[in-house]
Amino acid sequence: MASSCAKRPVMATRQFHTMIPGEASETDSDEELMATSLPVAVELIVQGEAVETDEDDDAEIDNEGVHVESHTSAEEVPAQPPSSWEPHGSILQQKLREGNVRLQSDTAALVNCLYMTAAKEVRAVRHQLVTAQAAAAEASASLCQSLNNLRAVQDMLDIVVSCNLLPDIRIPAQANIP
Repeated sequence: MASSCAKRPVMATRQFHTMIPGEASETDSDEELMATSLPVAVELIVQGEAVETDEDDDAEIDNEGVHVESHTSAEEVPAQPPSSWEPHGSILQQKLREGNVRLQSDTAALVNCLYMTAAKEVRAVRHQLVTAQAAAAEASASLCQSLNNLRAVQDMLDIVVSCNLLPDIRIPAQANIP
């Protein structure tokens, strides 16, 4: 039974516009843009039934005395816009979303890479500063030790010079050395 039914778009206006999902419209007019972007209703055409047209609607209006009842059968499906007319389902929207996701992930990767590189450089500089601080502390300790040693040597020399226990030895000038 489904093979005998065909889907046909019903337009709200008599103008025919070709709208290809995923392509941008070629008009700058807001009215034309709104008219072409409205969802299209779909009705089922069942074999053996007459096709509804705008002329049929006019005929019903002219015949005021005629009463028409419509019964929906179990096989009829209410008109629904096709899934390709969803506002976020077009190819352009999908490409934009994919591009945005790629841009966001690339930006996050770039920021992450820059952050990690900067963190490595900061760690390297910190390590160099700690090493330099340790070397400076070691040099300071060595200088303090050397200063203490020099003071000790100076004290001993002062003691030796001030002591009168040593004889006064004089070496003659080098006049005649054979």
